[in-house]
Amino acid sequence: MADQHQVFNLPDVGEGLTEAEIVKWRVRPGDSVSVNQVIVEIETAKAVVELPCPYAGSIETLHVPEGEIVPVGSPIVTILVTAKTEDREPVLVGYGVKVDHEIRRRPRKTDVPQAQVAATATSARAKPLVRKLAKDLGVALDSVTPTGVGGVITR
Repeated sequence: MADQHQVFNLPDVGEGLTEAEIVKWRVRPGDSVSVNQVIVEIETAKAVVELPCPYAGSIETLHVPEGEIVPVGSPIVTILVTAKTEDREPVLVGYGVKVDHEIRRRPRKTDVPQAQVAATATSARAKPLVRKLAKDLGVALDSVTPTGVGGVITR
């Protein structure tokens, strides 16, 4: 396949922001770039942000000079994507790395023994304030007859 020109538009880097200033270009025309390589620093109303490149290839054109304010969605750079990297999808900034395999998670470790968990699950229903009061007074909630709505122990 032939080389392809990809235009990278200024993304919306913050909620409600409509423009950003190009503070510093980290690349020049002709430079080779890789996916996620920082190519430009921009300043919004809230912060200075480094923008990574969503394509691998070489920088063809910088559309905006340093110090200029650009509306969100405007072209800022054109990248010549080579044929061998053309089939890659552009990386969405802030969405993490794409994983082709299932991610397995380890089961959570609990500090409470299972027997104690089972005992609390079947114990009397009471609000936290009532539980604290019973604990302070040394009263076992299992020995108290619930009088509240739905079998809840009240004061």
